[in-house]
Amino acid sequence: MFYCKKLVFNVPLFQNMPIALINTIIFSLIQVLYMPGEVVVKYGKPGSSLYLIASGTVAIMNSEGKEVGHLKDGAFFGERALLKPGTPRSATIVALEITEIYKLNHLQLQACLQPCPRLKRRLVEENSQAERRPRVRRGAQPE
Repeated sequence: MFYCKKLVFNVPLFQNMPIALINTIIFSLIQVLYMPGEVVVKYGKPGSSLYLIASGTVAIMNSEGKEVGHLKDGAFFGERALLKPGTPRSATIVALEITEIYKLNHLQLQACLQPCPRLKRRLVEENSQAERRPRVRRGAQPE
């Protein structure tokens, strides 16, 4: 649980949230193992989940299938689709080695936020503001 807490706190969306809510989110995470070469998400497909990389490395592939970077331990992706389910994926993500990922989908997040309507509204507002800013991905390493 301690390591998952560290992964969750890496996501700016979850920083400054009450610890009780963070714990609820942590207990909602689903652990998934991906084998080398396995596609985690596919470009253009609708998404609804956030992915937190506990261990391993994934490649970021652009729409043409060209590798444009890597994400490693502690990195995350999919936060936009978490708040706006159905958002098309902006890249294909492929495991380069055995990769342990914790996944949180939109419905799980909504269940976690059920007892906190003000916080839920704040997240929606922050997401709207974030969509207007350029995206910066923590942990991405260009090729």
